[in-house]
Amino acid sequence: MEDFEWNVANEGQLLDTMVGHKPELNKYFQMAFICDKFTDNVHKDVDSHKIWTHLETMYNLEALSMRVSLYRSK
Repeated sequence: MEDFEWNVANEGQLLDTMVGHKPELNKYFQMAFICDKFTDNVHKDVDSHKIWTHLETMYNLEALSMRVSLYRSK
């Protein structure tokens, strides 16, 4: 796997790729689609672990997960 560096352009690509992939369906299933599309967009092999790790630097994923759980229970 190639070394991948996060920069503003790649973060923009990631956010654009995530549009339409809502985690309440199944976050791991959605991540498979996001990872595939993102890899195609940046023309580099980027695995889902690297994307999850970067998303954790941008968002409080634990709080978002709790919010989704509350949403599902309604």
